[in-house]
Amino acid sequence: PLTERECELFYYIPWCGHFYCTEEYCFQRQNYPYCLLIYVQQGTLSVRYREQPFLAVSGDVVLLDCGEPHYYSAHNGLEFYYIHFSGSDAHELCQYYLETEPPLIQSEINWLVRNFLVSTVSFYSEDKYESIMDTSMRVYKALHLIFSHKYMTETPKNTAVDTVQNYIYNHIREKFSLQQMAGLVNLNPYYFSHMFKRETGMSLFEYIIN
Repeated sequence: PLTERECELFYYIPWCGHFYCTEEYCFQRQNYPYCLLIYVQQGTLSVRYREQPFLAVSGDVVLLDCGEPHYYSAHNGLEFYYIHFSGSDAHELCQYYLETEPPLIQSEINWLVRNFLVSTVSFYSEDKYESIMDTSMRVYKALHLIFSHKYMTETPKNTAVDTVQNYIYNHIREKFSLQQMAGLVNLNPYYFSHMFKRETGMSLFEYIIN
């Protein structure tokens, strides 16, 4: 077991796993003392966080600070990998990320998050030993992957938004829907809507009207 001092100084992983879920699987908490990182292998994870509902499907990553109210449930044969983590400044970093980014992550780095989670779950399932320093470095690697996505989305040019803007310009007489435009660039509608407004300062429908 970790000492109180170790929990203050280092990152640690109290829980991790690989779950195959029935439709009865769900959690609703007002608070839980850990951050949560999930990779959806297949099926659908329905999430409500900060009063916003969204769906995570195969290939999506979800990051939550479970110190806030949250709800999630399984649908369509959900299979996922996860870790709970805490310690050091884990919650502060999680909050810092979520100040500007949605909890649903759809990025080219997601497969790296999957590989990290699969490796971590496999390691602990075999009851292997590692020092608290090694565990802390393991969590730091996950945080590095997540923040790599954040800084990639802060680059000046966003290809997905450019693609949709060009499509709208070239098909201005057609009717558009959020689902259609998100599908055009293979993104979840919730994530695409957030990204489009961040990049343009307008919602998709405000952009079309203007």
